[in-house]
Amino acid sequence: MSLNLSTVLWILNALKNTPRTGWVQRGVPPCIAESIASHMYEAALLCLAIGYELVKLRYIDENDLLRSLAMIIVHDVAEAVTGDVNKFVAEELGELKKVIETKALENMGADTFTNIYRKYQEMKSKEAVLAHICDKLATYAQAIRYLSMGYKVQDIMDSSKKDLEKLISIFCYEEDCRDDLLRIIKNLHF
Repeated sequence: MSLNLSTVLWILNALKNTPRTGWVQRGVPPCIAESIASHMYEAALLCLAIGYELVKLRYIDENDLLRSLAMIIVHDVAEAVTGDVNKFVAEELGELKKVIETKALENMGADTFTNIYRKYQEMKSKEAVLAHICDKLATYAQAIRYLSMGYKVQDIMDSSKKDLEKLISIFCYEEDCRDDLLRIIKNLHF
């Protein structure tokens, strides 16, 4: 089953108007808090920027980049139905969170999204790992912004940085790759 346009518009509206829970729980007012859609868009642009640098260095090819972009674009679509849960709840739910989000996508009639989401969650490919890196990097960048505004989000920044380090080591088997990827990220000037 494929999505119809009215469902896509409903999904977009929900994602644009739902603030990310972690920020609100730490005192960022809902009117200032990053929305799920804003987060997804930032992660997608980071994926495009980082991905093209990785293509130039031949760590991935353009098809890998396109698959990463597809994954990052749909990785939080289910949250239009489920809402955004904080990290503690997500970790406690474990695999159940993935099952619930997959079911939400299926109920939307989002077969294409569901298949892309599964590949993202399985994290068996470089494309999926790159998408996860960009997801965490977008969260890290937003945490830096909120910290500079005086919000107490240090724990999110620290957690994102720790997750990034793990993901980079999964993406890069060789030290040269790791050094290149860290240089690319550093050149983003967060």
